[in-house]
Order: sequence, then structure tokens, then C-alpha cells
Amino acid sequence: MAIKTKGTQLYFVRPGTLDVVNVGCITAIENVGAPIQPRDVTPVESEWESSEPGIFSLGQIDLEIRFDPSTSGHIDVLDMYEGRQTANFAIGLGDGASPPQIDDDGEFVGVGGRSFLAFRGWIMDVPFSFPLNENLPAAVSIMQVPSLVPGVLGVGLLPAEAGIPCASDSEYDGGEAFPSEVSVVLGSGVGWVAIEYLPASRPDKFEVWLGGQLVFDSGYVGDVTWQNDLNAALANRGLPPEVIRQRVGTGSTSDWPDPFEVERGYFYKGTADSVATVRVYAPLPGTAWVFRLGCPDPHEYAVITESGAWTPPEGVTRGDVLVVGAGGGGGARQGGGGGGGRVIFEQGVTFEPGEPIPVTVGAGGIGVVDSRGEKGGDTTFGDIVAEGGGYGGGRSDPLHRAGGDGGSGGGATSESSQFAPGGAASVGPGDGHDGGSAASNSGGGGGGAGQPGQPGGRLSGPAGGGGNGADLSAYFGIDFNAVFGFTVGEHGWFGAGGGGSAVTGQWPSGMGRGGFGGGGDGDGETTATPGKPAKPRTGGGGGGGARDGGGGTGSDGVIVVRWLPL
Repeated sequence: MAIKTKGTQLYFVRPGTLDVVNVGCITAIENVGAPIQPRDVTPVESEWESSEPGIFSLGQIDLEIRFDPSTSGHIDVLDMYEGRQTANFAIGLGDGASPPQIDDDGEFVGVGGRSFLAFRGWIMDVPFSFPLNENLPAAVSIMQVPSLVPGVLGVGLLPAEAGIPCASDSEYDGGEAFPSEVSVVLGSGVGWVAIEYLPASRPDKFEVWLGGQLVFDSGYVGDVTWQNDLNAALANRGLPPEVIRQRVGTGSTSDWPDPFEVERGYFYKGTADSVATVRVYAPLPGTAWVFRLGCPDPHEYAVITESGAWTPPEGVTRGDVLVVGAGGGGGARQGGGGGGGRVIFEQGVTFEPGEPIPVTVGAGGIGVVDSRGEKGGDTTFGDIVAEGGGYGGGRSDPLHRAGGDGGSGGGATSESSQFAPGGAASVGPGDGHDGGSAASNSGGGGGGAGQPGQPGGRLSGPAGGGGNGADLSAYFGIDFNAVFGFTVGEHGWFGAGGGGSAVTGQWPSGMGRGGFGGGGDGDGETTATPGKPAKPRTGGGGGGGARDGGGGTGSDGVIVVRWLPL
């Protein structure tokens, strides 16, 4: 089927970065190609001219844009022209809408569902015209230069693979499709692959097939109140009943990709099969769902949970390192939540072959009964130091009602109407935020690596929620349980703050929710119950305790090292 010009777009890689920019507002692109110059091979005795194919001629490509200074792509074109910079370009054809992907060298690679024409060049000129009563046009001339990709001299075709690219969002209404089938291009690499999916109330089942083998099966996930309806729909198809697993969230597909709502699963891709098939069984009318299939992760990992030394494997001289400080302990008596440990992620760290690297894994701060919590311990990897989270304030301790300072600050608590500030986050590399303040009988949430803790409410108002942690799911979103036998991080999030506490005896108006990334929930009961501990190996802060209950204990720190196998 012929490809229409409608939907054509021009992209380039911003020089000096790995940023892909869409130029936008293009009305024409012409002279895309590299004509072959003839080589004269006419014998001197011949009366007829004769030739054969000679060298490629990398001429200029012309395009016209409707110039708009508020469009960043247009300003980038002018910057490249004035800076005399050469860049990689790609023309996205009208057979799809996905943006192009690039490799670590900034070279364009093929994606599922769309074809591209890729070339390399520099901006020759950007002359403006001023026709009467029209949008301002600018003619852009790009001079081609030889590509850096071996075997590609001028314009290279990147044909579309059948399917959507991995790591892209895809949303569909299931209806009564049984099943819907979606092809996802994973490429030929091997490694762990994550699937994130969000079913609505009506149950749906997600399967992933690779090379003719079923590699992931979620079972039916949704609200269990639809069990009888599901059984009837399956019976109408001659199938036995299947039990619904209650989904983790309560919202709809419009909440995508809220980490509290999304379901997750993992499988290992061990073959070169490039396309996976996702089958979604949605037998009930009116259902809707969203899913995303990640790309294979080719790295090897080491997770360090004890102090001592780590020696790089033989031949490994470079890797990426995640260092997470321990979370602070939550405070008591409407206590503040503990702050999350500081989160530092450094890429391209160099190692000396065979040389041990000293490491320290910080211990989580304890939630003390009837007082403030304890500060979390620092985690170190060589000279990289991630400070532990600050303690949550305790109401019975007048000198420590304010949250403690740390990697992220602890949440405060308060007596009557007296204001108390949240703890401050330390200054330095990595991610950390301040803890939430408190105004009256309600604890603030501990700060998280991704956002500050929320303040506590007044009188019988709600406690503050802990700040979410740092989202490193793009780097460390694999299922460490499958690799190491235990959980590390909360699906790639680290260093969340613990929730504050308030006495009202009910959720959600009493206890503050711990942040996503390991933060423990605060307690909202009227009895002497402690705050909830942080999730292990996350660097999350502990939740605040109600009445005379102690705060929750913060999580120990953790170190994750990854490298590419030799």
C-alpha cells in the first residue's frame, strides 16, 4: 500500500546531546536523495557517448517551514545554522506516528510501525520570505555529508517493523475482543523485560508470547465484584471459570501511569526473536485498559546490602552505580514521617580491575516509642556518599517536634496550635527534599527523593503524606526478586518519605500515606499502635505512630551496580 505524505515529520538529534527534536510546521520537503554522477567511459574511436555509474553526489535537501519563534525546533534550526553544526536527521514517513529512536552514539535506529529516511547534514541557509497576508515562511537548505554509519553514504531507509516500539505507551479499549492482539518490537537483544498494565474495574487478562512460547500470564485482574459476570462470559465461550485477582488500584485508565495504580510483571527474553505478541482477553463490554512493554535490559547486576568491600568482576572497568541512604525513623504520638535516604545515581563510574571498593550500607533509623525517630545511616560506595534520611518529629519531645535534617528531611509534629517545621534536605549531588511541617496534632510527611513531604493538617485534619521517591525505573525497573531472590526498590523507585500520623481512627483522613518508593504509612488509630515500617532495601522513611505508639523503622540503604557483560 502506498504511503501518503500526510503525517510526514522531520527530526534531528540536537548536537552535543542525545535529545531528539521534532522540527514541526513543515509544509514541504524536496530533493531527498543522493544522485549518482555518471562516469564517462566513451572510447576515443566511438561516435556515441558511453557512461557508467560513478560516485554519489550528496546534494542539498530543501524544506519549507511556517516559522514560529515559540516552536523550540525552529529555534534549534537557527542555532545549528549560526553555530555551523552538523547533525543527524530523520524524516518520519506517514505510515506511522512514533518518534524515532537513537542508539548510544546518537544514530537513528528503526522503530515499530513507522519508516524513516535518515541522513546527516548541516544547515546551509535559512532565508525568510514575506508574502502578503500569509504565515511567515522560511526556506531551509540542508547540505548532506557522508553518514557515520558504515555502508550508508547518503539517505538510508529505516523500514518499519511490524508492531509498536517497546517502552512506548499504548492505549486500547478492549470491548468484547477475545483477544486483542498487539505486536511489540523488542529488538534482537536479550535481558529482563517489564510489562506495566492498568486494567479498569472490569477484569482483563494480559498474556505475552515470544517465539511461540507463553512468557507471561497475568490472569484476570480487576475488581472481584465482577466474578459472576466473568464466569458467565467465559461460560458463553465454552470456557471454565477463572478467579479474578483484585487489582492494586481503584481508578481508571485515565490515571495512567500513576505508580500506585499500575500493575507490573516481568519475564526474561533469552532469544533473538524481535517481536512479542501481547494478547489481552477482555470478555466484558465497556472495559478499557492500558499497557506498556519495556525493552530488554542487557546488563548484569550486583546488589550490595552489607558493609565491607565490592570487587568488580574480571575485565569490568566501567559501570553505573546507585547509592541510597537509609531512611529515617518515624516519630511517635501523631509523629512525623521519617525522611527518605538521599538517592545518588552516577553513570559511567570507572573501576580499577581487581581492586576492592569499600562500601558502607546505612542502617534504617529506629522509630522510638513516645519520642522522635532516629536518623538513617549514610550509605557509601568509594567516595560517593548518600546521606541517611532525617528523623520524624515526636510530639512528647518538645525539643524535637520539628523534623530532622538529612538526605531528605523528616516530617514534623506539633502540640496544639504550635507550628513546627519539617526537616531540611542536605545539599549536594543526588535527590532529596524537605519534610512536611505540622501545625496542630497532626504529623507531616517525610521528604522523599522525588518530592517534599506534605504538611500535617490542623486539629482533626489529615496527616501529611510522604514524598514519593526518585523514579529510576528506566534504569533499575527489573524484578530483582527474580534475579537475586529478594526485593530491591519499589519497582524502580527509591528513597520515599514516610507518612505522618494523626488520631482519627479511619483511613484516609487519619494516617498519611507513605510515598511510592518504600515509604511506610503513618498510623491513624486511637490506640498505641506504631507507624508502619518502610519497605526493605528502598531507603524509605518509616511512618509516624499515633498516641503512644512508636514510629515505623526506616529502611536500610542499598547499593546497586550494573555493567554490560564482556
